Amino acid sequence: MGRLQLDAPARRFLPELPEAWDAITVRQFLCHVSGIPSDSLLRRADWEGSMAAAARLSAAEPGLDSRYNNFNYVVAGKLVEAASGQGYADFVQSRIFAPLGMSRSRVGRGWDANQATGYQFASRRSLTTVPLWRDAGPQYDPAGRIMSSLNDVLAFVGAIRDGRLLSPAGLAEVTRPYGPACRGTCGWFAKVAGGLPCTEKIGRVGGYSTDVEFNPRGDAIVMMWSLQSWHDRSVEPRAALRQTLLGVGPGYPEGHHTSVMAEHEG
Repeated sequence: MGRLQLDAPARRFLPELPEAWDAITVRQFLCHVSGIPSDSLLRRADWEGSMAAAARLSAAEPGLDSRYNNFNYVVAGKLVEAASGQGYADFVQSRIFAPLGMSRSRVGRGWDANQATGYQFASRRSLTTVPLWRDAGPQYDPAGRIMSSLNDVLAFVGAIRDGRLLSPAGLAEVTRPYGPACRGTCGWFAKVAGGLPCTEKIGRVGGYSTDVEFNPRGDAIVMMWSLQSWHDRSVEPRAALRQTLLGVGPGYPEGHHTSVMAEHEG
């Protein structure tokens, strides 16, 4: 505990980060306000290659602009490794999956015999299968490569609700938006639905989609598809369904375009 400080510069813990990133704090990486270059410019086969690419690119001033970028969480994974002395997958297994009994969850590449096939739209009316994990190397595991089941994700959300993963003060800290113009928090995104503050994360990767949302009242909803599909016409109805299931009223949630569509710029 206490090995990372959210408002300390990330280079204090990861000195291999470019000098141009010296002022970026751990919190700014987690909240997607780091100002680092686009993920597509940093995507390489390994961490060292990404760092070499980053050293040749300029970065914007941190804290001014909210821009979703998967590479923020590549850095976050390396911060976990530096603080814990464990590989990211081992840390998640020992600190989250095993204690919560999440036996159908794992981090990283590979195929499970009981795994659903992933799909994406080949056209407006047809689907095609998607090869698993088509993007860069294992440093990208923290940016979305967790395979899980519905029951396991519900166990995770239940542990958050019951205070078994974070204290109430800790949960409040990591679900607090970075600022009025940025709804990114340290791991999730904040919004208001039906007058209630809600915390959410929506993931789309390699033929799969997961929506997780919960609020202080104790309501939670987890929705999973073997379909990578944030550009199709089902997005708005799915957003409306989430709100109905949470009991915060029918129809599209406040700010649903920001919430459901524009989150995926990275």
